[in-house]
Amino acid sequence: MKRLVLILAAVAALIVTPGRAGAHAELVGSGPPNGAVLREPPTAVEVRFSEPVTAAFTAIQVRDSAGVRVDAGDGRVDPQDPTRLVAGLRPLGEGLYTISYRVTSLDGHVVQGTLAFSVGTAPPPAEAAGGAGAPGVSLPAGLLHGLTQWLSLLLAGLPAFLLLVWTPVAGVRRLPGSLRLVGDVLSSLLILSGLGELGLYAVQASGEPLSAGLLLNAATGTRTGQLWLVRSALGLLAGSILTYAGRLGGPLTRALALLPGAGLLLTLSLQSHAMATRQWLPVAADFVHLLAAAAWAGGLAGFALTLPSLGPAERRALLDPVIRRFTPVAAAAVLLLAGTGAYGALLHVPGPEAVTTTTYGRTLATKLALLVPVLALGALNMVRRGHGRFGRAVWAELALLVAIVAATGFLTSMPPARAEIRARSGPFSSLVHLQPLALRLKITPARIGMNTPTVEVAEHDGTPISGASVGLRVRERDHDIGLHSVEARETEPGVYVADPIIFGMPGDWEVEVVVLTRAGQEVRYTFVVSVP
Repeated sequence: MKRLVLILAAVAALIVTPGRAGAHAELVGSGPPNGAVLREPPTAVEVRFSEPVTAAFTAIQVRDSAGVRVDAGDGRVDPQDPTRLVAGLRPLGEGLYTISYRVTSLDGHVVQGTLAFSVGTAPPPAEAAGGAGAPGVSLPAGLLHGLTQWLSLLLAGLPAFLLLVWTPVAGVRRLPGSLRLVGDVLSSLLILSGLGELGLYAVQASGEPLSAGLLLNAATGTRTGQLWLVRSALGLLAGSILTYAGRLGGPLTRALALLPGAGLLLTLSLQSHAMATRQWLPVAADFVHLLAAAAWAGGLAGFALTLPSLGPAERRALLDPVIRRFTPVAAAAVLLLAGTGAYGALLHVPGPEAVTTTTYGRTLATKLALLVPVLALGALNMVRRGHGRFGRAVWAELALLVAIVAATGFLTSMPPARAEIRARSGPFSSLVHLQPLALRLKITPARIGMNTPTVEVAEHDGTPISGASVGLRVRERDHDIGLHSVEARETEPGVYVADPIIFGMPGDWEVEVVVLTRAGQEVRYTFVVSVP
């Protein structure tokens, strides 16, 4: 009972522990800056990200207002700095230009977006610049990744259970005769599910329709495809271990036979959110998490596979010692799952509120909710030690575990909660064209607490307007918590910086900007800033 309480307490830590910094490829800047008005045309463009990215397909394109490409066709990741995407430009005239980019982060997510700038004309409209974005996870992608994870867990965990738990107690002769078929089916399904994942990735990363050539290019020319090739080879090896499990004798031989399964799980960790942190500890924790999950899932699948081949007398004689041998493995696996899962939540979920306000958090909550009955069934099976309806309880536990792995497939296929929140809560910047001026309001960091507002005042052709009187009036839209007014000082031609303002709570904040020029022209506009 004490052990079960400790397990439940560790799992509860997943919900209540606050988060800390994690990583995911995000747009951090560009040259020219998004929305810039340039007097002279640039000769090249660059897009900068928060972590290294890869780009096997067309990474960046620049088009004019007619949709004609004006880049030199040399878009690439900078070999000296893999966080930079660069491209040369043909000679540009006056007009509006858009930069579109599409790259892959270290965790396998495709990151894409558009930026805009203009040469010698009015600033580009706000709708011309879509900023950064990562496509939301689709149902097929989430299900395929969940299936890939489940098959990998079985191919790693089943041999471990049969060679290290079942055979030492029951002997080689009591191994199921269907092992060869099971190994072939699992490894074949792993290759097919991975091929489906690769096809979806190739279409998303290239923007092209699926074809044999595109699939071949993705398999051989991208990190995602190369990991799939390695995973498929290791899956075939792990499946063959099941085929020849009855011929493997000696502790060293059996230990070596588990290496393909471990390598198979490592390929998943090398394409996880942990990999995006570029630190060894998160990747190691993710790998241990998968090893523990494989030990648990492999044991349950092993019981489900071996029970039908036993007669009533054999079942009574074997189940109790086998369960005694497996119980400490399962208990250790659950504790490791809870500990490494809590560490993963620390990296990717910034706090308890993110559990309900982000897609990643809600999926994680679903996974945790499913874990409770699995733990209850596991405790029941441990207490019964094969008596009662043990077989039905094992199948029920397996079914719930499948649902948990499916939720995990969606978790690993979507951006972490921290990245989702940052994507929608970055520094605020909005440009409006009024008569007779253009105003841009920037607020950094646009979060709860102290924020620095900057107002840019210019003619419609981008000429800065100096010597104006600029003031801001700030209030929360839905709560009567008072009105805060500040004056802005000119720090450079046309740029006015005010004292910090305070956003004291999440919600929509109205920031009214009032400008009075030396010529007596007055404009005022109310911006709405959403604070998460």
